[in-house]
Amino acid sequence: MRRSFFGSIYLRFSFFHLLIWLVSILIVSIFTGFIIYSTNYWQLKQNLKTLTFIANHVLKPYLIIQDDNQEQLQLAKQELDSFFSQETNLNWTIYDVQGVPLIDSYNGISAGRSAPTDDPEIGEAIQNEIGESERTRKNAQGDNILYLATRIENEGQVLGVVRLEYSLRTAQQAARTAILIFFVSVGSVTIIIGGISFISAKNFTKPIEEITKATDQISHGDLEARVPTTGKIPELAYLGQAFNQMAERLQIQVAELRSPAAVDGEARGVGETVARGVGEHVEARGVREGDRPRRHHPGHPDGAQPGAREERVIACAETAARPARPDGLRAGPGPRR
Repeated sequence: MRRSFFGSIYLRFSFFHLLIWLVSILIVSIFTGFIIYSTNYWQLKQNLKTLTFIANHVLKPYLIIQDDNQEQLQLAKQELDSFFSQETNLNWTIYDVQGVPLIDSYNGISAGRSAPTDDPEIGEAIQNEIGESERTRKNAQGDNILYLATRIENEGQVLGVVRLEYSLRTAQQAARTAILIFFVSVGSVTIIIGGISFISAKNFTKPIEEITKATDQISHGDLEARVPTTGKIPELAYLGQAFNQMAERLQIQVAELRSPAAVDGEARGVGETVARGVGEHVEARGVREGDRPRRHHPGHPDGAQPGAREERVIACAETAARPARPDGLRAGPGPRR
């Protein structure tokens, strides 16, 4: 019989069990990693929205005074620097209603009027209904930056826009750390559960392999083949006991069939059957021949004389029907009459 790549049921069972487990872990890990990253990103946005809301109220009194009041802008910068002192990855910029930057955390107060910015989140925050906009793009250093712009209003009058910039590098590193911790935990659990599964698979498949081996031995004439019945699984232990009982009964029946008494009885039965068949054949033959003269044969019904072939068959049948001698041989046929 051709064997598969996995030579035993234990290897097949273990392989497919491990494959299903790994695929399940992979799917759960991908889903969990996505949830961790999405949750971290959502918390970051909520934190920035809270900061922009507070900055909006802090800046409102300073922006009510128009015509580039440098003193008010300087006070606003000091207020924001103090407020955002704990946020190391955060930068901010204040724009007027035309989108021109007035002050930022990089260079302080703008020295002169510059051109309006072309950053889309500024125009969206000024024009849309909700008064805010967010975008994510890379900066000159290649880092992903989250930009969150909020419109500053006072009694329906637009005073400007405050935009917060937050580098996602820290958030991404935190998400990667959380995912790494998750993978390490899942890997440890996988190793433990995998070891337990392999042991369980061995306890399950070993009795089946032993029964298969014993069955093959019996089919090749080894009637003494038996299987252990001390398995840890009750159902398989009972199966082993039933197999051993079946093998024992089969061995007893074959031994009885091979005994001299059984062979002698079978031979006598065959001889008597053949003798009756030959006698009936000769009798029928005599009836079909009608009035043809027949030689008298006292040992045959109706004195019919059998032919030479029939005589040989009768002699063999009589020999088979005789009981065996002590030396295991049978008495030969008597003298021909």
